[in-house]
Amino acid sequence: MKSKIYILEKASRAMDYGIGTYVKQLTDCLLSSKMDFCVVHLYADCLETTIIEKGGYQQISIPTPYSNIAACLQYYSRNAAYLLKTLITEDGDTRIIFHLNFLPDNNLVKYLKHLFKCHIVLTVHYTNWSFSLLGDFGLLKRIMDKKRSKLIQLEKQIVDEIKEYKMMMKRCDLIICVAQHTLKALQELNCIGTSKACVINNGIADCYLNRGKEKTLRQKYHIEDDEQVIIFAGRLDEIKGVPFLIRAFERVLVDYPKSRLIIAGDGDFNECLRGTKKSWSRITFTGRIDKKQLYELYTIANVGVVCSIHEEFGLVAVEMMMHALPLVVTDTSGLGELVVNNVSGLKSPIKRIKRRRSPDVKVLSEQIMKLLDSKTFARQLGENARKRFLENYVLEVFREKMVAQYKTLLGV
Repeated sequence: MKSKIYILEKASRAMDYGIGTYVKQLTDCLLSSKMDFCVVHLYADCLETTIIEKGGYQQISIPTPYSNIAACLQYYSRNAAYLLKTLITEDGDTRIIFHLNFLPDNNLVKYLKHLFKCHIVLTVHYTNWSFSLLGDFGLLKRIMDKKRSKLIQLEKQIVDEIKEYKMMMKRCDLIICVAQHTLKALQELNCIGTSKACVINNGIADCYLNRGKEKTLRQKYHIEDDEQVIIFAGRLDEIKGVPFLIRAFERVLVDYPKSRLIIAGDGDFNECLRGTKKSWSRITFTGRIDKKQLYELYTIANVGVVCSIHEEFGLVAVEMMMHALPLVVTDTSGLGELVVNNVSGLKSPIKRIKRRRSPDVKVLSEQIMKLLDSKTFARQLGENARKRFLENYVLEVFREKMVAQYKTLLGV
């Protein structure tokens, strides 16, 4: 019995970051496992549907609709399913899996199930409510318990969205969560049961750069040998906690005046610069850079910081662990699962300020300085972080778990 997997992705900002990396790693896994697959790119920036060959697999691109109104998007989901029906040749010897890598509306899943004899897999990379509420699950539960007449507009949208999630997820055959907290939240919201859900952490290929090149790389980027480099990588969004990191860094500068903060990522630079008047000369904004440059910066850094208010998984933290970089993360959602405190990194608490969750600036600065104070302690944490990466988050572990789930669905 043959099988074919269709990996569905959606054009979005997230595709340029974590989800894009996930899909790339997934295709690499399927290629190395010699499984037949095709990538379907929805909402693509093209004028007509195209099919191209991409080194071992096909990619189908379906253009974005001309209108973003809700009704049009629902028709798009239905029409995309019917279009795939014309492009996919079914026979009795081929079992089909559609693997969705975004949270679709219920229509897409409904019509795929209606038109194909198939299994549907959904990887939950994020939830919209976690962005709207900055990952405050307690607040979400309070919203869900309210009478509808008491809800404000945003809360109504969140409640309606979760109802849509429930209907859509009931039609799926397997829900993959990238972290344990995601699985727990979806179960508490009664979106999924335990029988068709699992956790498979993201995995990445091991691209470790030897620290023996540090001196050469510091010269390349004009970083002095005696500068202590603290690095952050990610979008400059509120949920990533960058303003709090800048405030923590200004505390670090008091004791370490030759330290430098490198912020690698794109977003609202003006908002960040407004909070850096006392430390402009010690902060470097690189904008968005490619992986090669980013990994070189990890190699010359003394401390890596991931201070998100919420993080579904924490791929940047995993990349830092891969490079044996001493790490400080906020103790929240996916990040809290990645790091063992005082063993493979340091965890900084999230606290509430005027009912809003935010990193604790004082503790964050103290933990950064703790790693700068003791090179021996920092080196030990970095080595343990890399060991934890190799045991849990390297691509081979991800591939083994993912292929096993596919084979279980296919009855192989």
